[in-house]
Amino acid sequence: MAVTTNKPLHVLHVFATFVPAGPQTRTAGVLAALGTNWRHTIVAMDNCTTAAEILSDELDITIRDAPPKAGLFKTLRALRGMIEELQPNLICTYNWGSIETVMAVRSLTGVPLIHHEEGFGPEEASSFFKRRIWMRRFLLKRVPALVVPSANLGAIATKLWKVPGRQLHVVANGVDMSRFGPDGSNLRDELGIPHAAVVVGSVGHLRPEKNYARLIEAFAQAKQACNEDLHLVLVGDGVCKDELVQLGRDLGVATSLHFAGHREDTADSYRTMDIFCLSSDTEQMPISLVEAMATGVAAASTDVGDIKLMVPEQSSMDVVPLLDCPSALAERIAALAADPEARIQKGRAAQAKAVQEYSFESMLEVYKGLYEGLIF
Repeated sequence: MAVTTNKPLHVLHVFATFVPAGPQTRTAGVLAALGTNWRHTIVAMDNCTTAAEILSDELDITIRDAPPKAGLFKTLRALRGMIEELQPNLICTYNWGSIETVMAVRSLTGVPLIHHEEGFGPEEASSFFKRRIWMRRFLLKRVPALVVPSANLGAIATKLWKVPGRQLHVVANGVDMSRFGPDGSNLRDELGIPHAAVVVGSVGHLRPEKNYARLIEAFAQAKQACNEDLHLVLVGDGVCKDELVQLGRDLGVATSLHFAGHREDTADSYRTMDIFCLSSDTEQMPISLVEAMATGVAAASTDVGDIKLMVPEQSSMDVVPLLDCPSALAERIAALAADPEARIQKGRAAQAKAVQEYSFESMLEVYKGLYEGLIF
């Protein structure tokens, strides 16, 4: 496809869903940094586009409805028709839910494609569907570039999906370090949490794979095991909220459990926390952990994805096996709650590692190079 350089370059982004989660938030930041020399069309295959609220108003971004589901071949024809109509300079697809677009692009010529795999839903947290393995093997080895955020997912791509190394790009998630840090406002007064309390917290969608029930159970055990005034803050919203509220009641921790809801800007959420926690069944390189590290918050987590590689060495003991949870997670929460000096030291080490390895600028440079390298 010929590139016209006197008008903005056009990228079509096809997501499984466009909700304000990690990949969508990262993409919004990348688009804003690319600036007005680019324009973008965003399609969510489920037509859920609530993340549009985080897109910059200064950019030329169009949200477009996905073709209606009408059987595989009709959907592929509709996707091909949309691509031929839009004539993008580049197509970016995200996760399994956009795989039909990857199939559609195969029948077109001259349209470069970058496919992103971010991780897995609860249905593939412990094992993979054979059909998806074979589909990925067939399709992904033929895309010009496959981007993954973690070494763990990179190994899956090469060993299980047979993606050639020359097409695989492991790009660590990065955050804007100027937005995060220990100084600034927090949510304690808003949520009615005493300033002297020890606050455990997490940021993310209240979805099954995040397993916040595990975190609430671990929190309840830690609260019984330590003498601190311990509170738990969950920042985000989602389908699991009602059952999590009830679990808090059942475990007797409802008065210490705070649901802060969705926040467009999460910086003050992390500053509320003394201990950041992830209790997920599946992760790869969670942006929320990078943001917590950038804020200087000590972290405890289940050992999934690249988390043990992400945290500083002195915090590796705070990353615990899934099979040992929730008790092992409770032990680490209680230990950190009882040792403020250890929390400070681990938080400082985490912040230093985030600044050195996970800056937004470094990530942007890689993405811009990929985009331009395939277009020109």
